[in-house]
Amino acid sequence: MRGMAVTRQLARIPEPQLTGCRAPVEELDRLCSFQAASQRDYLDLNWWGIVLASLGKHHPSLAVLDQALRRVEAVNPAYRDHHDTIAEHPATAWRPREVSRFAEGLRALTPSAISDALPSDQDAVEVPGTDATDVDGDLAHHLVEQFGLMRDFYGEAADRHLAVVLWWD
Repeated sequence: MRGMAVTRQLARIPEPQLTGCRAPVEELDRLCSFQAASQRDYLDLNWWGIVLASLGKHHPSLAVLDQALRRVEAVNPAYRDHHDTIAEHPATAWRPREVSRFAEGLRALTPSAISDALPSDQDAVEVPGTDATDVDGDLAHHLVEQFGLMRDFYGEAADRHLAVVLWWD
């Protein structure tokens, strides 16, 4: 399947900063433009976020993957109309308490649970903007690596009592 590559972005921020992003829209834009947090508090899952969420949708034991990457409540609904956004995908956020719950669930997953959930036929894996055969190297290895980044990101956010903001770029 070919198409526009959509990447999943995450940022860890203190809850008061999250409150500040709710209005005006410029505060949320600064965050989503990688200017309102330190570089170490951003995570670019690229299109791997879509693949991880898909595994969570199709495997009940991995549901936390989908849950942690999906949120329906917009941080600032006005941001949908901002010129740098993908209107169908608002910036959303998890509060620190929710982040802690997801961090616990992600820490409970093993890398083998992630790789075992992949179909044996790599061509059956939908990777937006490309296909699995275009991935250099072992698809399971790359996916487990991205899962580790996500798990560690949520874990540190939980340890530091931070919120996590998610958006598509």
